[in-house]
Amino acid sequence: MDLRQLRYVIAVAEEGGFRPAARRLYTAQPPLSTAVQQLESELGVKLFERSTRGVIPTQAGWAFVDRAREILAQVDSVRDAVRSSVGVQKTILRVAVLNGELAAGELTSPIIQALRNGFEGAEIVLHETTFVDQVEALRTGEVDIAFVRPPISGTEFAVLPIAQEPRCLIVGSQHPLAEAGQLTADEVLRLPMLGLSAPPEWAKTWQLDDLRGGSLLDASTGPVRTVSGAQLALTTSNAAITMSKSTTRLSPSAGVRSLDVDGLSPSVFSVAYRRSDTRRITQKMIDVVAAAARQHIDLLPEGKLLV
Repeated sequence: MDLRQLRYVIAVAEEGGFRPAARRLYTAQPPLSTAVQQLESELGVKLFERSTRGVIPTQAGWAFVDRAREILAQVDSVRDAVRSSVGVQKTILRVAVLNGELAAGELTSPIIQALRNGFEGAEIVLHETTFVDQVEALRTGEVDIAFVRPPISGTEFAVLPIAQEPRCLIVGSQHPLAEAGQLTADEVLRLPMLGLSAPPEWAKTWQLDDLRGGSLLDASTGPVRTVSGAQLALTTSNAAITMSKSTTRLSPSAGVRSLDVDGLSPSVFSVAYRRSDTRRITQKMIDVVAAAARQHIDLLPEGKLLV
């Protein structure tokens, strides 16, 4: 039994499932599920009941959660007390992540873990952003770096491309093209697109306005600012929108279909930071992200390293 397993059990209990717990902890679901199963085997008790209502802690599970919270609180207290006694200030790394675990596709989890390993004892604060505000926390100084998908507006930001992956077209399962296997860019440009609540330059890219030479939006639904909002809107309209392929893998939805499109430019995962931020710790964070991407690029299907 280790502290990681304690955190996993608490997250599953509080989130009501393994998938939302993995999303909250910015880790992949399979190793989280395996760790909890190993813990149940070690203890010889069942901590969770799996049902159509979700994942619910058993009586033993709730007892474990209560005790685990106490243990983690004590660990934090001991760590803070020791640091305080020797005058060591706690290092806090603040990172904005676009759409949570979807920010860098399958690279998100190993990158976050690399930051934890690269700054031992540091607290990592993850700030989840949406289409409309992916650099706002960076602009105001609430975070040190931001995981983004360009284009990014603002001369005050420097943007380092890390890796790229293909984009695809997403439509509702009822869409006339839902069963089409492959489309050309010309075919896609004739389709009305889902409006995005985002900076104009960014929205135009994902709505393909830049390729079309103008806007063609579906009038039946309003703009959305999140992946889940886009998926929901597509299930009830004949609109379409482009997304990175990793998004469709990590956030599957029975109500939408993913279509390959020839001729689309790739989606680029990048790290943004303030040009005025010359601190060594910021540069080290960027270096750690780049190194983690180099090490784990094979986890991103069809991914290409850019750094």
